[in-house]
Amino acid sequence: MASLFEPTRNALVPVLVGSDRLTAANGLMGFNSSAARLVGSSLGGLVLGTSGLDWVLAGYLAALLLATALLLPRFRTVTGPAAVPIRQPMFRAWLDGLAEFRRERSLRVTGMTLALGAVAQGMFLVLFSAVGAPAVFGTSGALTVVQTTVTADRTGRVLATTFAEMAAFQTAGTLAAGALVDVWGLGWLLNIQATLLLVAGVVAVAGLRRRAVMRRSTRDATETQSATAARP
Repeated sequence: MASLFEPTRNALVPVLVGSDRLTAANGLMGFNSSAARLVGSSLGGLVLGTSGLDWVLAGYLAALLLATALLLPRFRTVTGPAAVPIRQPMFRAWLDGLAEFRRERSLRVTGMTLALGAVAQGMFLVLFSAVGAPAVFGTSGALTVVQTTVTADRTGRVLATTFAEMAAFQTAGTLAAGALVDVWGLGWLLNIQATLLLVAGVVAVAGLRRRAVMRRSTRDATETQSATAARP
């Protein structure tokens, strides 16, 4: 369910808040997701211990129904009517999203950053509240790059590819941590996780600096042309 919901939710955000508040919106969603995991796991354990598994499942279904009801009203958008999507077979659309990563350098850099962060997050899902805060900030920024790089009609398929990549690397991190914790110990794995997050940050800063410089140059050139055209 998350593999369908997460790309759709993140593709909808730029339409609802606009580019000037996109990073803040992504950060808020990341924080809310982390807080919900902590509260939900604690509440689920409490209900399981006091009322049994049936009530845990009932609470889960009730939460899904409430979330569905909140999504039923039509949302007010800031970008005007959405473009009519091109209908494609699911696998073909996924391949098109993958092709965007090959064509766009900033997407490749962002994909590397997200992959490293996903491995680190997968290594210690249980300790996410204590050591996973950098991943929340990094993921929010990386998703903003993806959302602002591709056109609106391709955002959904590119984000679907992005979340599939994150899920695959997070699984790899979880499996690696389980296999290595008895061999290297918890301390070494914590250091490896911190190193992966550091490398992900370095890759993002070094790889996306050129994108920021190019966007600034383009903006300056546009402002210069506008000022020249406005002169009598």
